[in-house]
Amino acid sequence: MKTALALVCAIVALVQVSIAQVSTFQSSFGYTGGNGLWLDNAGDVRQLLDSNIIVLSFSTGIDAGRGRVIINKFSPTGEQIFENDYGKDSTFYAIGQAGTMVRSYDGGFIVAGQGGKNGIDTWAALWKFNIDGDSIFERNYGSLGESDSIEILYAVAELPDSGLALVGVSGLNQDSFPISELNPNLYLIRTDKNGYPLWKKTYDRSFDDEGLHIAMFDSSHLIIAGYKHAYNSAVDTPWVFVTDLYGNITKEKSFPDPPYNCWQLIGPHLFKAIDQNFLFVGCLNGALQNGFYDYPLYTAKMDTSLNFIWEHDFNSANIIGGYSAHQNPDSSIMAVGAQVDSNNGRIWGWISKLDNDGNVIWDKLYKHGRSFTNYLFDIDQTYDCGLW
Repeated sequence: MKTALALVCAIVALVQVSIAQVSTFQSSFGYTGGNGLWLDNAGDVRQLLDSNIIVLSFSTGIDAGRGRVIINKFSPTGEQIFENDYGKDSTFYAIGQAGTMVRSYDGGFIVAGQGGKNGIDTWAALWKFNIDGDSIFERNYGSLGESDSIEILYAVAELPDSGLALVGVSGLNQDSFPISELNPNLYLIRTDKNGYPLWKKTYDRSFDDEGLHIAMFDSSHLIIAGYKHAYNSAVDTPWVFVTDLYGNITKEKSFPDPPYNCWQLIGPHLFKAIDQNFLFVGCLNGALQNGFYDYPLYTAKMDTSLNFIWEHDFNSANIIGGYSAHQNPDSSIMAVGAQVDSNNGRIWGWISKLDNDGNVIWDKLYKHGRSFTNYLFDIDQTYDCGLW
């Protein structure tokens, strides 16, 4: 089983980009609620109807194995309105993949992730909070209080009945068992609207199977994106499948050639397009075009038969990849991620605008001040057609 979430930077930066791709402002912030040294990692950003911004992040206290899920609210000009944290002393909490914060039908927000303690007890966790950052509920699933198994949630989708579908991984703890016996399985949970489980399923197709993203495929089906990993293999095989609302697979497809993944938990990331198809972002372990770098950023559009409509790789010396994509009302597509500068190893935040056919309109790199590592995990369009 791979490390759930990498610690990538010491601060979180909020960047507003105008329609002309100019950074209007950048605001950095860090967790202020705990003692000691904390590393802060942003996850998702959403603009509210009043133009304020909700930012989801998590902070890790590196001196004591502590972790907090953090909700921040900002004004449209980047001033912090509040910071709320979810977590307990000596307990580690973290969020799932980029895109794990879902806006619920009742105006609140739902977040999937993990809890842990003592470095060996890891359980799946789910939070719901309102627009003021107040907790509505917290639910824990799986190995709470145990030390021989691990459950992690990476993503959540809200169903038409306001119930929830959660996806992640379930397996044995690598500190308690040999690597060859771990056999992590893709983990799917369906709950009612209050987060209480209705059923749970696991899917075992290889040595290591993990679900990274989940969304409504149509009104009565889910689409899940993750990967399969053969024992001792150097690369993952991305895996996309559709289930009914009871977890029965109705269609599926794997993408082994070229390997559509080149780094831990970088793909595939799957997001709904406005035409009901799906945007597919990540990184390639091998370029689509001759003469390109070996590990380019990658975007694609997938139809409802799980076939690619188009694919595009970016000629970048990259070992990171794309994290999130969003389609605007004008059908243009925004994708964000990170790439490595081949000259000095600096990691730059990356953003690109494409048309609906996958042609690049522009792309741009960002860094915050003198920071050596810069990642863009999520993107949302502002009401004046700028970007967060």
